[in-house]
Formats: sequence, structure tokens, C-alpha cells
Amino acid sequence: EIPRGSPPPHVVFAGIETRDWSVQGQKAHEHFISIEVKTNSRSHQLAQDIVAAIEDALDGAALILAGHALVNLHIQFWTVARDKASENFNATLRFRAATEPL
Repeated sequence: EIPRGSPPPHVVFAGIETRDWSVQGQKAHEHFISIEVKTNSRSHQLAQDIVAAIEDALDGAALILAGHALVNLHIQFWTVARDKASENFNATLRFRAATEPL
């Protein structure tokens, strides 16, 4: 949730979808993580710069998870588009993470 009164830009988790990815008795999951970027800019550049920073930080990152091993984490897509109501540019990113329990 975006803190009240905090000025944009904001980066928020928009949702996580998890699917079974088990093979040959080995339990595993794949997770699709959506991240939204909200700006107050009528230029696409700010949203694109934030997307680039998020991609640099997370794509291929070796994150530590409690009780699970992260097999991989990669960006699937990102998009920057103008919000029709505010005319500001926002972005959506989608990552795929594969995990296995320890």
C-alpha cells in the first residue's frame, strides 16, 4: 500500500500468481510477480529509468529465501504507458521466479 501523503514516484507489488512446477516427485513452484510503478511525470523517461533500476536489481538476482531455494528470477516483460485519467506515465513489470523447498 502506498503511504498516505508520500509523493510519487511509487513502486508497489501488484500481485503474485503461483503455480505448481513439480517434476518427478520434486516439489517446486513458479511465481509470477507483478510490480507497478506510479509516477507524476508526463514524460515516459522517469518511468523507464525506474524500470531499468528495478530490472538491474532483480533480474538474475540470487536472493535468499527462508525455507526455499531460488532456482532463478528473471524479468518476463515490462511496459510503460500513459494513464488516461492523469496523463502521467506509469509502468508494469512482470518477473518469473522458480523456487524449490529446502
